[in-house]
Amino acid sequence: LVYLAGNIPYNTWMVKTYLDTIPRSIDEAAGIDGASHFYIFRKSVMPVARPIIVLLRMTSFLKWRSSKRIKRTEENCYGSLFKDIR
Repeated sequence: LVYLAGNIPYNTWMVKTYLDTIPRSIDEAAGIDGASHFYIFRKSVMPVARPIIVLLRMTSFLKWRSSKRIKRTEENCYGSLFKDIR
């Protein structure tokens, strides 16, 4: 849970930085054509932002998976040492 919570600021910063690189003219052109705000977001911004979303999903999953692996490894390493003490 801590690893996932630690990813939120990083992911937010990455998405904001990526969305700032999308040209404003795409939004304006869709608005001039009569598209609503939701339609502009869904049909013009999201397809362009898909690569960053996929990247962040993969990195978040890999960080979560590695935290599970580390926890499991520590239990395996120290489990036999602490059995004798109890």
